[in-house]
Amino acid sequence: MKMKVGDEELCLTPSGDEAKGWQYVYPLKCDDKSKLQNWKLTSSGSNRYSITNEVFGDKRYLRTYGGATSIALDRDMSGYTSMRSWEISVGRNNEIRLWNVYSRDLGQWKTVSVNAQSKAVGLTVPDGKTLDVWHYGIDMPTPQFPVTGTKKVLLMATHFSDETAAGSAQVKKTVMGEDYAPWYEDKSFKNYLTQTSGGKLATQWKFLEEVNIGARPASCDSNTLLNAARKAATERQVDPKDYDYLFVSINQWGACSWAGLASVPGRWVLANGGAAHKFWTWSHEFGHAMGAYHAKILYGCTQENDVTRLDNQCQSYDWGKVPTDPMGGGGASQFPLPYLHFVGWQDDKDVPWIHTAGTYKLDPLWKRGNAAQGYRLRRSDGSVLFLEFRKPSQPFETWWEEDPFVNGLIVYIAKYSNNTITNTLVNMTPNSGTSMSDAPLMKSRAFDDTLSGFRIRLVSENYNSAEIQVEKLPE
Repeated sequence: MKMKVGDEELCLTPSGDEAKGWQYVYPLKCDDKSKLQNWKLTSSGSNRYSITNEVFGDKRYLRTYGGATSIALDRDMSGYTSMRSWEISVGRNNEIRLWNVYSRDLGQWKTVSVNAQSKAVGLTVPDGKTLDVWHYGIDMPTPQFPVTGTKKVLLMATHFSDETAAGSAQVKKTVMGEDYAPWYEDKSFKNYLTQTSGGKLATQWKFLEEVNIGARPASCDSNTLLNAARKAATERQVDPKDYDYLFVSINQWGACSWAGLASVPGRWVLANGGAAHKFWTWSHEFGHAMGAYHAKILYGCTQENDVTRLDNQCQSYDWGKVPTDPMGGGGASQFPLPYLHFVGWQDDKDVPWIHTAGTYKLDPLWKRGNAAQGYRLRRSDGSVLFLEFRKPSQPFETWWEEDPFVNGLIVYIAKYSNNTITNTLVNMTPNSGTSMSDAPLMKSRAFDDTLSGFRIRLVSENYNSAEIQVEKLPE
């Protein structure tokens, strides 16, 4: 971790006395051969990290103490876990700030900082008087909330005791599909997960049909409905605790203002009436369960000739139509790239970072060739720019051949917080307002993103790939 202090480039370094259980840390002259200056950041989830040193291994952690003013590399595990826990904000060039979680618990967010005069290291509230921006030589990962492997799902078609049926057959067909249906015709939610995850998520289903969940409650309350479903499942000798997710449909009930409901993130989904007969209800609500909030749109950005500039003229709208995003009214379309990476359905190597100017190629999503499935660009406000390219495919990506979304570059901005993600589609077409049907960047057009420091132009596209040109913006 490097920092420019005056005219010197200094690196965070422990004192190196292995006989002691703790080590003070100092900003010392950088030495590429010194293992003492190699630090490892290990995620503990929810954007929190532990920090260890190569020489001293995983038994000593960078930590603070009572009062949260000093720091050291210490094997002492006493005190609060938060004393050894760090949240990290990342700038566009892997510039990072290290925020101590314990300091937040005391009521003041403090960062690892250097006094420019004394060159002492400690924890301080950022105030412009100390230096606290470090350069970390490895790409910091974007947050992830993996939903991979094999998940067990309990699906229940239910009715209240004042009703005679739950419409089980249609619910089962919508969610689990029909036996022996070819995958390219199977528009069930189960097949949606298989195709969209690229096989990274497999599901095992248990279906309970025509389940009577008792008397109709006085009001529509999700906890009441879920508890009634769990009780009814237990009475059928099925324990909901044995399943990763609980999916429950109810007959249409006007007291429930929602078509579907889920927590963010969570392990259950509810569907109301006819909405349970549409697979995109389940994909939308499962998106919530995977940690995704409703999608947003960005439009009205500055246009100059053939360039769109992402600047303070852009306007954000919280619930706009995002044709490629089930979390933004995208209906039957498959989840966009930010979610695919967030839940582990696309790996880091599938979605590499862009750091330098050059020419880059993309394969269409879900059609792997020799190029990347998409790209990421770090932005100075902590958000991440995602670039994706799509082509029609059965049974979910059923676009017209002329549609901009299968002839242009699709640009999203992702923001993360506590195992959640919010995705924003950027409109690259001049004067189209909040209508996002023409949002992609089309051939020969470019956009400037000052927060990442790059201009990106779509040079060419065909059925098999797209090519973009990346230029560095002037500082």
